[in-house]
Amino acid sequence: MNIAILLFLIVIIFSFVIGLIYAIFGTFMPYHVAYTGKTESNVRAYDSELMLLIGVFIRLCGIYAMTLSIANLFILFFGFRKKEKWAWIYLLINVCIIFGSLLIITFPVLGFSITYITFVILIILGIIALIISYKEFFG
Repeated sequence: MNIAILLFLIVIIFSFVIGLIYAIFGTFMPYHVAYTGKTESNVRAYDSELMLLIGVFIRLCGIYAMTLSIANLFILFFGFRKKEKWAWIYLLINVCIIFGSLLIITFPVLGFSITYITFVILIILGIIALIISYKEFFG
């Protein structure tokens, strides 16, 4: 059980850090530039209000990732650690639907980059944590 908690903690901390980076900087990441072929200054030169809106959306994504990470942390320590079944089911949904859809949505932008591979590793860590802990919840 402790290994599962540690694995989930790694996923949660990484998600929080990524969210923090997005929320603080609110700028194009290297993979945004690689996908669009345009830098932030190109977009700003085209339409400064559009770039402002894009920056707001990037920051919002960061805030959402941080908020979800904090919620996951509470569920991990106040539900999952106490072996409450609802917490295991929530984390299953979180790993499969939220992170799974993240992989599907971001693949056209990221391709098989190091960032995408990192997301895949995080999902694998979450799935391993779920498998390790399954017997303790439902066994």
